[in-house]
Amino acid sequence: MASIFEREPIFAYDRPWDDETKLPEKFKFSGTSGKAEVHVDSGSLGMEFFYQKTLPDFIQAATKLNWSWAETVSEFENVLEGPYRTAWREVLKDNFSHFNGIVFFSHVGNFPRIWRLLMCRQSCGKRIFI
Repeated sequence: MASIFEREPIFAYDRPWDDETKLPEKFKFSGTSGKAEVHVDSGSLGMEFFYQKTLPDFIQAATKLNWSWAETVSEFENVLEGPYRTAWREVLKDNFSHFNGIVFFSHVGNFPRIWRLLMCRQSCGKRIFI
């Protein structure tokens, strides 16, 4: 079995996208407060794309559309596909299915905690439990 030290660290990878790269399609959200679009992320453009494009655009959309934290968490899956969506579902199931959703998701600090677990799950390649 290969050691983790034989792999190049994730932060040393070249950025797989630039201003000329054709970006993924956008998921369109709408509500009483307006409309918003967020790039769908499958992980093919790297974690940097998630942190620089998908996540900030999604948070901006959630703010613009006045979503509750429960709505924000449930809508987040719509901007993920492929391995990111699978990891998102596993993180929610493994770590948060035993909580009362209303109480848990009403706490503002829990959404960043969930997406940090998502990125840890993706970078480690295995399930992470808290």
